[in-house]
Amino acid sequence: MMKNLLLVGAGLVLFAGSFAGVALVSGRHPSEIPGLSWIARKPFEAPPPAPAHEMPAPRKAPSDGEADGPQRVEPALAGAGGLLGAFVMPAPYTASEIHELQQSLRKALGDAQARLVDIERRETRAAEWEQSVEQRRGELAQLRTLLEQKESELKGREIALKRDAQAKDERDEASWKEIAGFFEEGDSDELGARLAEFEPEKAAKILGHLEDARARELVNALPKDKYKAYLEAYRARKGY
Repeated sequence: MMKNLLLVGAGLVLFAGSFAGVALVSGRHPSEIPGLSWIARKPFEAPPPAPAHEMPAPRKAPSDGEADGPQRVEPALAGAGGLLGAFVMPAPYTASEIHELQQSLRKALGDAQARLVDIERRETRAAEWEQSVEQRRGELAQLRTLLEQKESELKGREIALKRDAQAKDERDEASWKEIAGFFEEGDSDELGARLAEFEPEKAAKILGHLEDARARELVNALPKDKYKAYLEAYRARKGY
């Protein structure tokens, strides 16, 4: 029992000390704090002197219903205000500062939302541009593949044409070599007259498959009006 009483007493003392500390920290005079007003007296303040021409108005006599009402309520409210006021701390911001802070936060929020919309729009444009670039890249890759195929086909055709032309030239040279066999032996004047029946370039092909001495004999046997043209064709054939 004694132990419980000691605990209760210690709790009351601790509460009283905390209450007094908070009240003193709040800046109030000890005489304004309930429970301490009997220890510390309120400092005396002389009332300001009233002007000589002003006299206090006579007080109205209270009615029966109002005789004790205000006198009972005011001390209770004063005591309650002093008790609660010990724990009331001054506000860090005024109403105007809070309003300005709200306006600033709303403006910052609006700017952030507008910037977010702009960023989303840019991201959408970038995604569309990237998609377009990828599509163009695919089209270019297909076009490059098609061009490579066409180039390969052209090279194949060129090789085939060169091969066909070479084969044709070989067949042509073989035929002129066979014809040149008719001019290897025989009378040069008679064979020169026959050689003059061919065009100079074709006659040069025949002479090109003969020995140089036999070719000179046939060229010298040509008519004078055809000698120079056939000789130049033969020189071109031999690469002179």
